[in-house]
Parts: sequence; structure tokens; C-alpha cells
Amino acid sequence: MKTETYIYDSKEFKKMELEKRIETLQAELDKIKAEVSKPVERELLTDYEKIWDNISDYYVNPDVKTIEPLEDKLSAIAVCLEIAHYLNDGWKPDWEDDSQNKWHPSMHWGGELALDFHSGKQHRHRSFVWFKSEALCQHFIDHFSEIWLEAIA
Repeated sequence: MKTETYIYDSKEFKKMELEKRIETLQAELDKIKAEVSKPVERELLTDYEKIWDNISDYYVNPDVKTIEPLEDKLSAIAVCLEIAHYLNDGWKPDWEDDSQNKWHPSMHWGGELALDFHSGKQHRHRSFVWFKSEALCQHFIDHFSEIWLEAIA
């Protein structure tokens, strides 16, 4: 019985080891990319003061915090904008992107509070507060409609 002996060139062997390591690292990188691309689950707050306590450092306007939330229409608008900024996690509508849905609360005939969505820039004027998803807009309506109604009154 004849046995074959393989003699690897040390450079060739190192190349094979490096290629195997690259494959392993690429697999790990793919796992990390998949993990990073998952949406971050977070509890959506329902109280304005708690939102102030949890708002990110990248956007804090201390002057607005001192205003009584429902003191007048202007402060109600400011509060709605702050809440939308928090709920959207910094997202802003891209009015040049007609494929991007932008959700907003609206008052339908008969006084019914509902949500609508639009995509094109011709709809910018329909609201002063926009949301990146239907769920966030519904959360806003469910928990902050009184402030919004004060703002549009």
C-alpha cells in the first residue's frame, strides 16, 4: 500500500491559514452587522416629564423645559416637537424622498382624532409634527393628544 506524503510550502500553508481566518472573521462580521441592523427595542414613555429625564444629550434645550407645557399654544407646539423628537429618536422627514412615509396626527370631520400619512413634499404643510412610523404616531395620539389639541386650537 502506497502512502502519499504532502509537503506544504510554508508560504502556501500561511496563505491557507490566513484565508481560513478571513472566512471566520467575515462570518463574525456578518453576525455583528445583522445584530446592528436590528431595530433597537425601547420602552416608549407616556409622560412628558419622563421624556425630559430620558432625552438624549444631543438635543436638550433647557429654556423649553422651564415653560409650562400647556401655558399657551406656542409652548404646546414646542412640547409636541420635543415629544416627536424623542419618539422618533432624532429622525426627521426627508421631503425629497417621495417613497418615505411620514405619519402625522390629524383632526377628521366630526372632531375625530386620527392619523394620516403622506410621502411627498407637497404635504409638508399638513402638520407641524411628523413620525417615522404609524405605531409612533398612534403612541403620540394615545398619550399626548391633549397637548396636540392645545397646539392646534
